Amino acid sequence: MVWLYYLRFFVRARARTARHPLLLRALARPGRARAYLGGGFPPEFGADAAARRRSGVALGQQGDYVASALAYRAALLLEPEDADALNNLGWTMGKLGYLAQAVPPLEKALAIRPDFTLARNNLAWVKSQLK
Repeated sequence: MVWLYYLRFFVRARARTARHPLLLRALARPGRARAYLGGGFPPEFGADAAARRRSGVALGQQGDYVASALAYRAALLLEPEDADALNNLGWTMGKLGYLAQAVPPLEKALAIRPDFTLARNNLAWVKSQLK
């Protein structure tokens, strides 16, 4: 139930104003996301990677970028080579202001699918914001 506390906290605080170091660690390190969130993800993220990615898209469209990034991390725990989830995670991290942490997922998405134009554009946008 620890994850529920953090999820509620971040949903209320909204990503634009809350920069909690625990969340940054959870989002920036794929292998540790589950450990930092208390061992699990909300059931509404779905049981399979595609459902979790769809949840991330829906949450991002609602402007809840923190929960969206967590959903993408949850999808990547099941399918680490999902280029769409990597691209969406990179873009979401950029929107949250974590530009340095946005670059690796975008580069990995391009390594998996070199013709992925959207990931290439998102990587260019993130790198332009870093300067």
